[in-house]
Amino acid sequence: MGTLISQTLTVSGSKEEFGRFRDISFKKDKAGQPIDIDFERAAPVPAGLLDDARQEWQFENWGESQLMDFSVASLNDSSIAVRFHTKGMHIGPFVRVIGDKFPALTFRLAALDDGDEFPYLATCIEGAFAEKYVEATKQFVAEVEGRPREAEDEYTKPSVLEPWPTTHIRFWLTERKLTRLLQGYPVYRAPFVGLPSTLSAAQVEANFEWFMRSRVSRMGQLRGFLEKFRVFPDGSEARLRKLDRWQ
Repeated sequence: MGTLISQTLTVSGSKEEFGRFRDISFKKDKAGQPIDIDFERAAPVPAGLLDDARQEWQFENWGESQLMDFSVASLNDSSIAVRFHTKGMHIGPFVRVIGDKFPALTFRLAALDDGDEFPYLATCIEGAFAEKYVEATKQFVAEVEGRPREAEDEYTKPSVLEPWPTTHIRFWLTERKLTRLLQGYPVYRAPFVGLPSTLSAAQVEANFEWFMRSRVSRMGQLRGFLEKFRVFPDGSEARLRKLDRWQ
C-alpha cells in the first residue's frame, strides 16, 4: 500500500556555507560521500517527545524520512543534487525547516508520484519557503527522474482493473477469504473513470467534488473493514502513516 514518490533535492550556495550544510545534513560512507539524509542531525526532534508525539513532529517537520534508492546525481564544492524515493509523502517539510536553518543556501525539491497526478515543487530561497503543485512537463519529469521519458499507454488511456487470477486451485481459498471479508464493502468508483491526464478539467473537478462529499462515509466503511483485522485507525497523521505501511 502507499504511493511511491520520486524526488530530486538540489542545494546550492557559497562554498563555505554549503560545506557546513553538507557536513551536518548527510550520512556518509567511508570515503566521505553522501549516502542518505541525516534528518535527526539536521533537524533534531525536540527532547521529551515520545511515540505518537514524536512521529507527529517528524511528519510535520521532516515529511517522510525513510528514503529508498538514494543516489548523488551531481556534487561539487558549492552544490549537490540527490535523488531518492519515499513512500506516501515527499520531504517538503524538511526543505522548509532546513532552508530556514541555512538561509544563505538555495533549496529546490521536485517530486513526482507514481501516477503523475500530483507533481510537487518546493523551494527555499534566502529563507523564504514556497511550495505548489505544478504541471508534469517533460522538463519536470526529467529533473525528477534524471532523464526524459515518453508517456506510457497506462497514462494515456482509462485504467482497467485486472481480473483476479482464479484459474488455478491455489487461488481459490484466497479468493474465497477475500470475498467474504469484502462482503458489503462498496467499490470506490468516481463518476468519471480514468487517470486525470485522460479526463477533461470538468470531469476532474466533478470527481474531486464527489470525493469530498463521500470522504466521511468512505472513512467509516474503511474503519469497519479494518476492524476485521483488529486494526483501529484513529484518523491521526501518525496512525494513517502506520496504516499506509500496513500490508
